Amino acid sequence: DGCLIVSCCEDSPEELIKEIVHSELPEPAQVADDTKAFPWPIETKYYTATIYLHSTSAPVSRYDDSAENIHGLIVLFDPGQKESLDLAAKWIEKCSCEVVLLVCGRCPADNEADAARWPYLLTGMSRQQVLEWCIDRGCELIETRPSED
Repeated sequence: DGCLIVSCCEDSPEELIKEIVHSELPEPAQVADDTKAFPWPIETKYYTATIYLHSTSAPVSRYDDSAENIHGLIVLFDPGQKESLDLAAKWIEKCSCEVVLLVCGRCPADNEADAARWPYLLTGMSRQQVLEWCIDRGCELIETRPSED
């Protein structure tokens, strides 16, 4: 059982996996030519389990999840590039997972939407726009470096 982590921007899925497991990347299992599964052992007071964090270099059009047991999808995106969300939508449609997280460093708030501070907003989206996008697609927005507001 596992979760697929894909990137629709320059951020690396493997870097996010390192942050999740709080260590160096564990030795992956090769699931397919372009897909790896990194084990993430979880131990609580009540149970012990291993979750596999999958990453793939395959484009969404070539990705085949038929051999994997994927229950969650984590999509890395860049709020400064609307194309990033277009690609994220394709991954969400392809994987049809019940749990979908859309992850970025930080979305600029609407009151920060001036071209001097956030020049990429001319081609990107504000936090409010991304939140509305997430609601429309049934996913959650996670900012790894949120504003202090």
